[in-house]
Amino acid sequence: MEDQIGAIAPGRLADLAAFDLSDENGALIVDPVSHLLFSGGREQVSHVWVQGRPVVVMRQIVATAALDALAGVRARRRVWHNRAGQVVPEGGRTGIFRF
Repeated sequence: MEDQIGAIAPGRLADLAAFDLSDENGALIVDPVSHLLFSGGREQVSHVWVQGRPVVVMRQIVATAALDALAGVRARRRVWHNRAGQVVPEGGRTGIFRF
């Protein structure tokens, strides 16, 4: 495993993220690391690599597995939006919940 991790080099596995700090607020940043830790947001993520493979390029998801996972999240969002943790059928009863 040591020959695959521990360095950013060809043939090595790496999870990396690149952040775009070039907007108008980026000009005011004195300490980029501190800014990213305490006030950076997802809108500043420009590229992501997982195990050396691109997942996000120019703020767009490009990896098939990530796109499939996103589709699964979107399919379940009604469950998450319901405070009881259960999908309530449209027009259905809302007083009885099973957890």
